[in-house]
Amino acid sequence: MEAAWEEGGVLRLTVVYVETPYVAWYRLVPIRERLELRFSCNVSFTLQPYCAEAERVSDRLP
Repeated sequence: MEAAWEEGGVLRLTVVYVETPYVAWYRLVPIRERLELRFSCNVSFTLQPYCAEAERVSDRLP
C-alpha cells in the first residue's frame, strides 16, 4: 500500500494485491462540508469504478 497527499488536500491510496495483477486506487477528496471517495482498479470482471459521498451532518456526537 502507498499513500500520498495531492494538491487540494486529496489523499490518494494505492493498494497492490500480492501475487495478483490487481491494483486499486482510492482517492479521498474534501469538497466543502463533504468527503468524496473515488475507487478504480486496473483489471476486473466484476468491480467497476465508483464514487461515494459523505456529508457532515453535525459537529456534535450523539
